Amino acid sequence: VPPDSRSNEWRSFVQLSEELQMVDISLLFKRAEIAFFLNLHNALMIHTHMHRGTASWESLRWMRSKLIKLHQYRVGSQFYCMQTMQQRVLKLKPGIQPSSNGSGACHVDPRIHFALSLGCVSSPDVRVFTVEHLDEELDQACVETCARDVHVTYDKNGNATLHLPKIFKWNIKDFG
Repeated sequence: VPPDSRSNEWRSFVQLSEELQMVDISLLFKRAEIAFFLNLHNALMIHTHMHRGTASWESLRWMRSKLIKLHQYRVGSQFYCMQTMQQRVLKLKPGIQPSSNGSGACHVDPRIHFALSLGCVSSPDVRVFTVEHLDEELDQACVETCARDVHVTYDKNGNATLHLPKIFKWNIKDFG
């Protein structure tokens, strides 16, 4: 269902997203930048779904790769889509930004995968991240997603099969 443009909540949401162009992210220290972009990514995901009038991500599965590129927010003088936030800012793709040790390797905090929602059934729940409690909130996101999505089944011979969330399959290199 498309958002009601007359709703105060929706107008406030849109106004706040427009005010992002006044943000100077160069003033953020690393933890603040991570919390900012985790929240921004999830807000953009919600905005994208609301703007397109979708009830769930599943109805847009065939367009998922386009959606994470098409919709964007202007932050300061830069434009950020969900893909840009994932790759460049949150370093979720190896080789995008070299590490500070000069090795060229990209060190990813795998907990970040449990913080980013795409609005589909297999995505983590949307939450707000704070600078003060970022580590605890990332840990909690991992725990809650795994508690919800990790299952063990047994066949008739008693052999166990562990079923993991798709996040692990999609990002196997980041989990070591």
